[in-house]
Amino acid sequence: MMDITLQQYKTFWKKAKENTSCYPDELSFATMKAGTTDDLIAEVEWLLAHIPLLGGFTPARWKK
Repeated sequence: MMDITLQQYKTFWKKAKENTSCYPDELSFATMKAGTTDDLIAEVEWLLAHIPLLGGFTPARWKK
C-alpha cells in the first residue's frame, strides 16, 4: 500500500523542480508548490491525491 502523510506530501512538493514538464493545459508544478504553502489547500490536494490510492485504481492520465 502506498501511503504518505500530509507532511511528506508537502515536503515532496517543496522539493519538486518547477521546470519539470506537465500537461500543457493543467496546473503547473509551480501552482502545486504554491498550494502547499497554505495548510488548508495542501490538505485538500493531499486528500484528493489519496482517493485513487485508497480505492486501488490508477487514473488513466497517471498512466501516460
